[in-house]
This record gives sequence, structure tokens and C-alpha cells, in this order.
Amino acid sequence: MSSKIPAAISFTGVANFLGVLGVIGSLIFVGLELRQTQRIAPADMEQRRSLLTAK
Repeated sequence: MSSKIPAAISFTGVANFLGVLGVIGSLIFVGLELRQTQRIAPADMEQRRSLLTAK
């Protein structure tokens, strides 16, 4: 008898798993973008304020 392990993984299961990974990755990416935007916003506002008072 052969001792091979049956690979009974369905295509639908693999596609669902990859979809979940994609959604999680997208959420992480959006969270990092939001954090970066919140860090940049105060510096941008300060720069605009200094340009307006310098004129």
C-alpha cells in the first residue's frame, strides 16, 4: 500500500483563505497610511502657518 497523504484541499478553501489574507493585509496597509497621515498633518499645518506669517 502506498503511504501518500491525500491532498484533499479544495480550490474554494484555498481561494477563501487567500481572500482573508488579502483583506487583513489591506486593513494593515490602510492603518499604516492613516498613522502616517496623522503624523504629517501637524507638520504641514505648522509649515503653512509659518509661510503665511512670513509674508
